[in-house]
Amino acid sequence: MPSVEERLAYLEGRVHEHGTTLGEMSSAIAGVRSEISTLAADLRGEMRALRTELRGEMDAMRTELRGEISGVRGEISGVRGEISGVRGEIGDLRKEMTVNFRWLIGMLAVAATALAIDFFR
Repeated sequence: MPSVEERLAYLEGRVHEHGTTLGEMSSAIAGVRSEISTLAADLRGEMRALRTELRGEMDAMRTELRGEISGVRGEISGVRGEISGVRGEIGDLRKEMTVNFRWLIGMLAVAATALAIDFFR
């Protein structure tokens, strides 16, 4: 059976091994923390760059859409002008048809009168 001193020496050796292992683990954890910090900083930089790029693309899309909307508005104004012109032409045709219809009614009245005069002679 080992003596107390041998047991104590054995336990001191084990404590030293555990201390060394803990030191190594602490160093490894510090390394992992450092890598995590580096990766987090890289990720933040990438996110900033992505946000900047997206803002630029969104601004370009807004500008393009505004141009498209302006073009459509111009086309709508042109169509409204054409519709107004067509309405004017329809109004003119109605007036002309009214004049022609009145003339035709007058001609029918004259013809009917002439027939009536011929009939009673």
